[in-house]
Amino acid sequence: MEYCPYDLFKFVAIGDLALDESLCLFKQLCRGVEYIHNLGIAHRDLKLENVLLSEEGIVKLIDFGCATVFKAPFQKQPNKVLGIYGSDPYIAPEVFNKTVPYNAEASDNWSIGIIYLCMFMLKFPWKIADASLDKNYATFIKNWPHGRDRLFNQLPTKLDDDARPWVTGLVDLDPENRPHLKDMMEANWLKNIDICVPGKKATSHTHSFLNK
Repeated sequence: MEYCPYDLFKFVAIGDLALDESLCLFKQLCRGVEYIHNLGIAHRDLKLENVLLSEEGIVKLIDFGCATVFKAPFQKQPNKVLGIYGSDPYIAPEVFNKTVPYNAEASDNWSIGIIYLCMFMLKFPWKIADASLDKNYATFIKNWPHGRDRLFNQLPTKLDDDARPWVTGLVDLDPENRPHLKDMMEANWLKNIDICVPGKKATSHTHSFLNK
């Protein structure tokens, strides 16, 4: 097993990543999750701690203990699933309904949206997506859909404005409105982000943690 000395939570907690570094890691995360989604697998516990970084600055997803197959190769339509899995700050709101099956792919995408917000706000937007337990989330849904804009306004001004509809879409209260990662990866703002790949570093930036 490859040794990965870092996790994303550490760098977000201390705010130690430059903008280009963060974008590189976010795009790598999206590529990794898109890959498993294309296989019909949902992770269901995407969080900063489960995003490891290799000594080359390559993202590695770990902890597939909550993963589920939502679509077999022979199926045309995905299965919906039941069960509360994941870590509270990252869990999509529909997952907390114990009686209504949910789209596991869409709930993963919500978690990616939360990770994005954490990476660039350097804090969680809320502790749990349950209005009865968290006042920040209650405010978010009370002001829906303008609550998404208020969240985005807390992000660094240097971020590409074209990212707004995609990122805010990831935390859409309606799972059916959340973008698919395969579509988001084709959007210019994400496609144009220079990333590190195994054996080749990005040309636009250097990961500062590689020198520590």
